[in-house]
Amino acid sequence: MAQRTWDAVERARAEAGARAAERRRALLARLTEAIRDAADPASVAQAAAALLGGALRVDRAGYGTVDHEAETLTIERDWTAPGVESLAGSHRFRDYGTFVEDLKRGAVVTVGDVERDPRTADQGAALIARAARSFINVPVVEGGRLVAMFFLNDAAPRQWSPEDLALVREFAERTRTATERLRGVTALARSEERLRLALATAGNIGVWDYDVPGARIVADATLAGIYGLDPERAAAGLPVGEVAARLHPDDRSRGVAELRALLAQPHGTPTASEYRVLDGDGRVRWVSVRARRHDDASGRPLRLLGVVVDITERRAAEERQWLLMREVDHRSKNALAVVQATLRLTRAGDLPGFVRAVEGRVGALARAQTLLAEDRWAGADLRALLEGELAPFLSRGAARVTLSGDRVALPAGAAQPLAMAVHELATNAVKYGALSAPGGHVAITWSLRDGTLRLAWTETGGPPLAAPPARRGFGSRVLEGTVTSQLGGTVEQDWRPEGLACTIAFPLIRPRAAVPPIRA
Repeated sequence: MAQRTWDAVERARAEAGARAAERRRALLARLTEAIRDAADPASVAQAAAALLGGALRVDRAGYGTVDHEAETLTIERDWTAPGVESLAGSHRFRDYGTFVEDLKRGAVVTVGDVERDPRTADQGAALIARAARSFINVPVVEGGRLVAMFFLNDAAPRQWSPEDLALVREFAERTRTATERLRGVTALARSEERLRLALATAGNIGVWDYDVPGARIVADATLAGIYGLDPERAAAGLPVGEVAARLHPDDRSRGVAELRALLAQPHGTPTASEYRVLDGDGRVRWVSVRARRHDDASGRPLRLLGVVVDITERRAAEERQWLLMREVDHRSKNALAVVQATLRLTRAGDLPGFVRAVEGRVGALARAQTLLAEDRWAGADLRALLEGELAPFLSRGAARVTLSGDRVALPAGAAQPLAMAVHELATNAVKYGALSAPGGHVAITWSLRDGTLRLAWTETGGPPLAAPPARRGFGSRVLEGTVTSQLGGTVEQDWRPEGLACTIAFPLIRPRAAVPPIRA
């Protein structure tokens, strides 16, 4: 009889254990389903707390993250039985007892009655007021640090079973894994969103991913726009040959060779190059390509990840700067040559006269240089140039000089020679011509027709002229030399009794040797 009774008891225990194991498996399956459907870490924690709190029939269940140094627990959302307040928020462990050191060591804290446990007796009233007369705290420790905790609270004294502890541990581990996975997913999504925003703000940076085994390139809409590719096909993946075909013919072989060289380099090797590409309209665009190689587990090339930056504007600016440097170099050499000629050929009766003559001619060069620099050597306005040379005679009461003509933009190559020519005419007028007499006047008119500028300098009211000058001075040589040699034009001088009439004509645009393009 005793044996049969013992067997019956054992069978009952086995059946009860099987039922408990089945309930545990069913509960964990429900947890897996709830975690799978959760959208964020807080939802995972609340779903886990609701399942476990309902299954164990407690008054409160929850999961929170822990600041190891500050010894605080932060709960986003917990689960409570009807009528029980939530503990969502941040809490200091030491406000509820002295058990935090146990948690830091990774020990589970179980309290059957807060008034009887020495770790919580001093805070018993506060805990009872918050429906936590008994509780379980299961720590999650990573790398020796307390990082999270799963807890159960009950308003009544309770003896927690080993099965309860095992189940809470399982929930704590699964909740931690799921919340950290979602935090990682969320962080990645936010990082990708920041990247998309940065790329959209930059407007000229495209991203691409080359599948080496499949020989296909997946690219975003920005890269597709730069290369003139269909955005939808680029997002789905294009044969690498179709993308390479967009490279400029002169850069294509180099691009293919550098791609092959990258595939032969060790894992993680970066590369950076600049190429020309032809967009959908056949226009040439410059791009900077940067990429990094990634291998599979066996060390074979798997992917190339990279970006393409449209640097067309930068390259154009560099070319403009290069051309400007050539222009400045050319003009400065010309200016120095003129200064040398001025010093060599200027004649004067005394040293002060020589200094004045040289200073006047060099000053004309300097004023033209200033006009060119103000417009970044793109050219100079004709009226501004004339006003600079003749300013003293344009602002003294009744103007001694009048200017008349449409707005004309002088090329950089014409500004300095014309400034020298006008300076020589003005110097001659001040010494011997219309501007040497009180009532003298100079009228300057100009017109532009068929690309040729015609400027007329007409003097009246000066000393009467009986005949042209007997000898040809340095001023006349400078005038003729600058106009004919540097401007490719002509000079006509008519020495009338009432004063000099001079006509200067030259083409505004002269053929020049082709400037070689910038090479990669």
